[in-house]
Amino acid sequence: MIKKIYMKFLKIGCIAATILLLTNCSANEFERGNDLYAQKDYQEAVVSYTNYIKDHPKDAPSYFNRARALEEQGKLEEAKKDYRMAAKLDPYNPDYRMGAGMCNFRLENYNQAIIDMNEVLKIDSRSADAFYVKGVALIKQGNVRGAMESYNNALRYDSDHAGAYFQRGVLKALSKKGDPCEDLRKAKTLGEEKADSALSKYCS
Repeated sequence: MIKKIYMKFLKIGCIAATILLLTNCSANEFERGNDLYAQKDYQEAVVSYTNYIKDHPKDAPSYFNRARALEEQGKLEEAKKDYRMAAKLDPYNPDYRMGAGMCNFRLENYNQAIIDMNEVLKIDSRSADAFYVKGVALIKQGNVRGAMESYNNALRYDSDHAGAYFQRGVLKALSKKGDPCEDLRKAKTLGEEKADSALSKYCS
């Protein structure tokens, strides 16, 4: 589910890029970067975004898109810096903070990932994905109560969040607090690939 959120998150930049291009006809390097990114030539996309940033050092979407290209190459530390720069330039866009948080999660910097998700929630208090990622990070730290609260909040704002149902079901099973089977069946219905094995393990 984390991977699905990551892929959904990467699509956001394409929308923002299109909007920018409609309002900025001189964005040739930016447009070239978007084309290269779409072709999965992430290294050259970084070059184009970098060239654009040289002339537009305060353009938050350019840092965001370069971060996405860097992240696709596995350069998470560099990507995180760009996400943070984008967030500094535009502190009211939750996607920029989400990007930094996802990098920290993938780097197993769970405490910082939680901080980043909290920052996302300050901007968008109904972000089910932020609650979900926060919950998984809390579990990595052994915080069962905090994780359960986060999964509950994720489902409060998105009643079809497969990952939150799955993680909450597994957490119920492991902590022996509540019946996990309903959550796991719901997760399966919503397409969570790991639900079958969890159902066999905890509900057979």
